[in-house]
Amino acid sequence: MCEELSRLRSIAANEDLTPWREALPTASKEGVDYLLELSVSELRRACRAGDLFELNAKVAPLVAKAAEDAATLPPNVHTLIEEQNQARVLLDSLNATVQRAAIDRADALISLIKRLETGVREEIATRAREIFRSISADIQRYWKFLQPNDKITDVRLVVPGDNEKAVEVALRFHGREQDSPRLTLSEGQRNALGLCIFLAMASKAGDEDRPIVLDDVVISFDREHRSRVGILLQTYFSARQIILFTHDREWYFELQRLLTPKDWSFHRLRPYATPAVGIAFADHGMDIASAKARAKTEPEEALGNIRRIMDVALSEIAERIGLLLPHLRGDENDHRTAGQFLVALERAATRSFKKKSGEVYVQNAEALSAIKKTKPQLALWGNRGTHTFSGSTTEAEELIEGCEAVISAFTCESCRMPLGDYEAKGGKVECRCGALQWRPE
Repeated sequence: MCEELSRLRSIAANEDLTPWREALPTASKEGVDYLLELSVSELRRACRAGDLFELNAKVAPLVAKAAEDAATLPPNVHTLIEEQNQARVLLDSLNATVQRAAIDRADALISLIKRLETGVREEIATRAREIFRSISADIQRYWKFLQPNDKITDVRLVVPGDNEKAVEVALRFHGREQDSPRLTLSEGQRNALGLCIFLAMASKAGDEDRPIVLDDVVISFDREHRSRVGILLQTYFSARQIILFTHDREWYFELQRLLTPKDWSFHRLRPYATPAVGIAFADHGMDIASAKARAKTEPEEALGNIRRIMDVALSEIAERIGLLLPHLRGDENDHRTAGQFLVALERAATRSFKKKSGEVYVQNAEALSAIKKTKPQLALWGNRGTHTFSGSTTEAEELIEGCEAVISAFTCESCRMPLGDYEAKGGKVECRCGALQWRPE
């Protein structure tokens, strides 16, 4: 009852009801005054029979009067309420019309996008089929070059009819049609096929003069097929710039012997050290040039550099010519120094290192002389610059000159190819033109 009285007091005090309160008869006005002055909290604490009698006498007639007046609203109020309801219905209708129009526009846009998507897919498929037809012959030709003995023919790219799937590679395996290379080809064959597709695509961009970058593309090739990659590049892409990276040491040396020096240059990279240094070349020529530049101002650093260069350069030369060295156990076998190689080279070069003179081969006296001269210099000056950090400019310059002479002695002046295998018979090791020859002991 107290809560209802509190709500009734709040309604009675509403300013919008001021005209109604002023028009009330005297008895009803007294009821309003009584209601507004009533202490609801006091009534809640202690409500007596007299309080209830007084409430019934003064408040109940006021409520009845309010109900009576509310039931007899003037016509203009009824009209206002009805028009308000009609306005709300009209507004809802207008809002629904705007929303319907927005939905229709969205449906139209979705339909347009779907048609455009279908058109784009069809255009892509059409162009893809045209490109695939134009490069399929190249793919087959490169594949036959890399895999001459495999019974795999009719290699081609195809676009699935539903335009939803990725491009597939179709082929014939021993005369039987295959829809995917994954069904029959090994990992190495699939990688070779991927290389053929890449090179066929690259050949179509020849007019744009873009370089071809290949990074470790033979990692899953066996030796027989790996050796044909360099010949393929030299045969079909001699007019293109090619950048070829590999971690395969054996293949690197093989490419040095197979590829023409006037068209190809070979560089080794130093291991990545710090962001400030980045990736740097570690070629003999470049390192030797750096050592020369330091010879006058930092002779000890130049001596240390040329000694490290010779450690690597002579190990590569020894590997190419099949130099016989004393057996060492464990890691010592892979960590021989330039001094050990020079000792073995001096001993073997007297009988094994030949140079063509007319129709006969004679001892390569220039190479033997360079080896004999450089061996003690490297042992004395190179070690001193590395270990005791003492050395002169004269020592550095003379040692660098001698080391260059030793390294260049194993590269032919005529064909510019290093001394290597080149399918020489009888156990000989030759350069490409045969002017240099090494006959193992």
